[in-house]
Amino acid sequence: MSRAPRIPDDQWEAHKDIIKSLYLEQNKTIKEIERLISENHQFHATEKQYIRKVTVNWKLRKNIKKEEWEQASALSLKRKAEGKLTELTILGKIIPDKKRKKEIRRYAPNNLPGSRSSTLLETVSARTPPTANRNITYFAIPWLNLQARFTSPCKSFYVCVALRS
Repeated sequence: MSRAPRIPDDQWEAHKDIIKSLYLEQNKTIKEIERLISENHQFHATEKQYIRKVTVNWKLRKNIKKEEWEQASALSLKRKAEGKLTELTILGKIIPDKKRKKEIRRYAPNNLPGSRSSTLLETVSARTPPTANRNITYFAIPWLNLQARFTSPCKSFYVCVALRS
């Protein structure tokens, strides 16, 4: 059986964003990606070439590893003990609350010595979610109050008296 021709890296890079979006965001399989890219972008590569490029070279993956869930669980439980709300991000994706709670129960850290890994994974992060009401009341900012007094001269009794004299 003959080997497929090698595709130059610059051609792969030209289609990388589309392939990444189809694979991670739209949850397409490698076969579906191969078909869609071939039909819509006239880029022809074999399934094995896609697998190698996506998983080995670009290191893209859909599934979250056990170690990542264990670290996420430990982070979430620690933040909960501190009274903080948590928004969990793994592999660059925000994990929905329902899934986060389920996986935290599944991968709850054991209290045995040496059971927790001391290495922190870069793929897992936790933060406080943004608040729904992000409106700033401008009247509470002292600089703007001071600035308003100078732009409108008759807001102060003393300024108005000085202007009339």
